[in-house]
Amino acid sequence: MQTPALHTARIKTIQKLTDTVYEFTFTLLDTTPMQFMAGQYGTVIIDSATRRQYSFCSDPKHTESVSIVIDTKPMGPGSLYFLSKKVGDAIQMLAPLGNFILEPTPRKKLCVATGTGIAPIRSMILSSIATMPLTLYWGLRHEKDMYWHDEFTKLAKQYPTFQYTLVLSKPEMQWQGKTGHVTDYLAEVKELMDTEYYLCGNKQMISDTKELLLAHHVPEGQIKTEMF
Repeated sequence: MQTPALHTARIKTIQKLTDTVYEFTFTLLDTTPMQFMAGQYGTVIIDSATRRQYSFCSDPKHTESVSIVIDTKPMGPGSLYFLSKKVGDAIQMLAPLGNFILEPTPRKKLCVATGTGIAPIRSMILSSIATMPLTLYWGLRHEKDMYWHDEFTKLAKQYPTFQYTLVLSKPEMQWQGKTGHVTDYLAEVKELMDTEYYLCGNKQMISDTKELLLAHHVPEGQIKTEMF
């Protein structure tokens, strides 16, 4: 695992994914590439007293650039900082950091995300989908909150070992997909005890999912979490 270092990066693209969610892609300006592992994050230096952590959502094999997702809805220091940025601006980031990474075991991997907690899990999927079975449950509120849905749907068709389920908790009447919460569907999963779980998202989802898995006698060591 690479030692964290302070990196300078220039904003290459800014993509608006929803009304409040943006994907920022950065070109790394350092002579030494940053070799992060899928699931890790970087700490962005906003000012001398303020830092914010953002998980990488891009494929770590592409070492010339990195991408993160920003949900600007909270309108806190991180939101305001990135809303003020434009393509070509430079930022400083301490990275890579974190231990929320796929374990090199033969067990199946099941990922559960809510909201922008999908960021590190997307990186995991892009880096490992061709080499291991992966299952993704992603919980959002409304149709307007959806992004990357088409990408995951296409990957599920391309790779038979990748299974993807999107769940909306507050859908419109015309929604024909899964409704409720992601935890409503985990009990349907076969071989719960023979699977590793990677949970990333809001505190309530993580708490509910861990409670469900432990009630089904899943060893706690097979449950990894990252809270957003």
